[in-house]
Amino acid sequence: MNIAQFWEACLKVSYNEKKLLTSLDGILKNRQPRRILDCACGTGFLTLDLIARGYDITCSDGSKQMLREFRKNAQRKKVSVKPRLLKWEQLAKNFPQEFDFVMCRGSSLIYASGWDRSRKQNEHVIRESISNFYQCLSPGGVLYVDTTAATNLKASRPERNRLKRQVEGSVISLDETVVTDKKNALRTWESSLEVDGESFKLRRYSHYLPHGRLKSLLRGCGFKRIRKVAVSGEHYDVFLAEK
Repeated sequence: MNIAQFWEACLKVSYNEKKLLTSLDGILKNRQPRRILDCACGTGFLTLDLIARGYDITCSDGSKQMLREFRKNAQRKKVSVKPRLLKWEQLAKNFPQEFDFVMCRGSSLIYASGWDRSRKQNEHVIRESISNFYQCLSPGGVLYVDTTAATNLKASRPERNRLKRQVEGSVISLDETVVTDKKNALRTWESSLEVDGESFKLRRYSHYLPHGRLKSLLRGCGFKRIRKVAVSGEHYDVFLAEK
């Protein structure tokens, strides 16, 4: 099982897909964007469903493995879309002011320095990524970005998450521990996934990014009217920011 398959299984066991899809659909209907960029499309989780509902979404991701699974899922769902293999630092050059709405979902921003790097995370990479999101937006455009929930950021002890669900005929169990090192702005995730009795383990690393710091980075890149919004079905905290 590669990282893309692992991540998709985690998403399926963690979310009520119909509930979150309804919420995302509601946000987009309210905004009525003409062109949308999902710059962290991953395996296509919910984005393919939004495209099937008629939204014009350009999909990109920096991982070949993620896009390989994306194409499989698109074919299975009979959705015609060609994702682009692009790192975030390449977005502005490829899509200057092209979109009314940019989505960075799945708490992807905190992995800007790479999920497999155990050293102190590089905030400059996050700033550069946000700057590229900004440059992709047309004037008045909106960025949708989700990130670690405030309650998890404040936790003084390691977090423990245990989930088990039957999904598409398979029994999936997830046992995850997250340790936060605020001094080095680093969060370490130890995940154990079991699918129909077969076990897989993965260690990954992310940036420790308090909400105040995220908003400061957004403002520093030019965003305004930054606000946290409630999204039913989403366990990350969601922010909208305008260009």
